[in-house]
Amino acid sequence: MAEQLPADLDVVHSFDVLLKNGSSPLMRKPDAVVASAQAFQGEVTRFSAGDVALVVEILPEESEDIDLRVKLREYAAAGIPNCWTVALDGPPSLVAYSIADGRYEIAATGTRMINVMIPSPMKLNLNELIR
Repeated sequence: MAEQLPADLDVVHSFDVLLKNGSSPLMRKPDAVVASAQAFQGEVTRFSAGDVALVVEILPEESEDIDLRVKLREYAAAGIPNCWTVALDGPPSLVAYSIADGRYEIAATGTRMINVMIPSPMKLNLNELIR
Protein backbone atom coordinates (compact mmCIF):
# COMPACT_ATOMS: atom_id res chain seq x y z
CA MET A 1 0.00 0.00 0.00
CA ALA A 2 2.77 2.46 0.92
CA GLU A 3 4.28 2.36 -2.57
CA GLN A 4 0.92 3.40 -4.08
CA LEU A 5 0.41 6.44 -1.84
CA PRO A 6 1.17 9.92 -3.18
CA ALA A 7 4.31 11.64 -1.87
CA ASP A 8 2.31 13.82 0.53
CA LEU A 9 1.01 10.77 2.47
CA ASP A 10 2.77 8.04 4.46
CA VAL A 11 1.63 4.97 6.39
CA VAL A 12 2.55 3.58 9.81
CA HIS A 13 1.24 0.53 11.63
CA SER A 14 -0.40 0.51 15.05
CA PHE A 15 0.14 4.15 16.01
CA ASP A 16 -1.77 6.38 18.44
CA VAL A 17 -4.26 8.91 17.09
CA LEU A 18 -5.65 11.64 19.35
CA LEU A 19 -9.34 11.83 18.48
CA LYS A 20 -10.45 14.31 21.12
CA ASN A 21 -8.39 16.70 23.21
CA GLY A 22 -9.35 18.39 26.46
CA SER A 23 -10.15 17.27 29.99
CA SER A 24 -11.26 13.83 28.76
CA PRO A 25 -8.95 13.09 25.82
CA LEU A 26 -9.73 10.14 23.56
CA MET A 27 -6.92 8.15 21.96
CA ARG A 28 -7.17 5.11 19.66
CA LYS A 29 -4.52 2.90 18.05
CA PRO A 30 -5.75 1.74 14.61
CA ASP A 31 -3.98 -1.16 12.93
CA ALA A 32 -2.66 1.24 10.27
CA VAL A 33 -2.70 5.02 9.88
CA VAL A 34 -2.17 7.01 6.69
CA ALA A 35 -1.23 10.58 7.56
CA SER A 36 0.21 13.64 5.89
CA ALA A 37 3.95 13.41 5.30
CA GLN A 38 4.34 16.61 7.36
CA ALA A 39 2.95 14.80 10.40
CA PHE A 40 5.92 12.41 10.27
CA GLN A 41 8.51 15.18 10.66
CA GLY A 42 10.36 15.39 13.94
CA GLU A 43 9.91 13.03 16.85
CA VAL A 44 6.32 11.84 16.48
CA THR A 45 4.64 10.04 19.38
CA ARG A 46 1.05 10.35 18.12
CA PHE A 47 -1.01 11.96 15.40
CA SER A 48 -3.87 14.35 15.81
CA ALA A 49 -7.02 13.39 13.89
CA GLY A 50 -6.54 16.42 11.62
CA ASP A 51 -3.31 14.92 10.24
CA VAL A 52 -4.91 11.57 9.40
CA ALA A 53 -6.25 10.76 5.92
CA LEU A 54 -7.16 7.12 6.61
CA VAL A 55 -7.36 4.63 9.47
CA VAL A 56 -7.42 0.86 8.94
CA GLU A 57 -8.94 -1.61 11.37
CA ILE A 58 -8.40 -5.37 11.06
CA LEU A 59 -11.50 -7.09 12.46
CA PRO A 60 -10.70 -10.03 14.70
CA GLU A 61 -13.88 -11.67 16.01
CA GLU A 62 -13.25 -10.65 19.62
CA SER A 63 -13.26 -6.92 18.84
CA GLU A 64 -15.40 -6.74 15.70
CA ASP A 65 -18.32 -5.11 17.50
CA ILE A 66 -16.12 -2.38 19.00
CA ASP A 67 -14.33 -1.76 15.69
CA LEU A 68 -17.55 -1.57 13.64
CA ARG A 69 -19.72 0.41 16.02
CA VAL A 70 -17.69 2.38 18.52
CA LYS A 71 -14.49 3.15 16.62
CA LEU A 72 -16.21 4.04 13.35
CA ARG A 73 -18.39 6.55 15.19
CA GLU A 74 -15.38 7.99 17.05
CA TYR A 75 -13.27 8.29 13.89
CA ALA A 76 -16.10 10.02 12.03
CA ALA A 77 -16.74 12.40 14.97
CA ALA A 78 -13.03 13.29 14.95
CA GLY A 79 -13.28 14.16 11.24
CA ILE A 80 -11.01 11.43 9.87
CA PRO A 81 -12.09 11.40 6.21
CA ASN A 82 -11.58 7.69 5.45
CA CYS A 83 -11.70 4.39 7.28
CA TRP A 84 -11.15 0.86 6.03
CA THR A 85 -12.23 -2.28 7.85
CA VAL A 86 -10.70 -5.61 6.88
CA ALA A 87 -12.47 -8.84 7.86
CA LEU A 88 -10.44 -12.04 8.11
CA ASP A 89 -13.23 -14.59 8.57
CA GLY A 90 -13.26 -16.30 5.19
CA PRO A 91 -11.40 -14.71 2.31
CA PRO A 92 -10.06 -11.31 3.36
CA SER A 93 -12.58 -8.57 2.59
CA LEU A 94 -12.39 -4.80 2.81
CA VAL A 95 -15.03 -2.14 3.32
CA ALA A 96 -13.86 1.40 2.55
CA TYR A 97 -15.80 4.22 4.21
CA SER A 98 -15.70 7.94 3.42
CA ILE A 99 -17.11 10.65 5.63
CA ALA A 100 -20.23 12.52 4.50
CA ASP A 101 -22.22 14.86 6.74
CA GLY A 102 -20.27 13.70 9.79
CA ARG A 103 -20.96 9.98 9.23
CA TYR A 104 -19.23 7.25 7.27
CA GLU A 105 -20.80 5.94 4.09
CA ILE A 106 -19.56 2.88 2.22
CA ALA A 107 -17.37 3.95 -0.71
CA ALA A 108 -16.11 0.53 -1.87
CA THR A 109 -16.16 -3.14 -0.90
CA GLY A 110 -14.33 -6.19 -2.15
CA THR A 111 -12.56 -9.45 -1.43
CA ARG A 112 -9.07 -10.60 -2.28
CA MET A 113 -8.35 -7.82 -4.84
CA ILE A 114 -9.99 -4.39 -4.64
CA ASN A 115 -9.62 -1.04 -6.36
CA VAL A 116 -10.09 1.97 -4.10
CA MET A 117 -10.08 5.66 -4.90
CA ILE A 118 -9.50 6.97 -1.37
CA PRO A 119 -7.26 8.39 -0.04
CA SER A 120 -5.73 7.90 -3.51
CA PRO A 121 -6.33 5.45 -6.38
CA MET A 122 -4.89 2.06 -5.42
CA LYS A 123 -5.20 -1.58 -6.42
CA LEU A 124 -4.93 -3.69 -3.26
CA ASN A 125 -4.18 -7.36 -2.82
CA LEU A 126 -5.81 -7.98 0.57
CA ASN A 127 -3.64 -11.03 1.30
CA GLU A 128 -0.56 -8.78 1.04
CA LEU A 129 -2.20 -5.91 2.92
CA ILE A 130 -2.84 -7.97 6.06
CA ARG A 131 0.71 -9.34 6.30
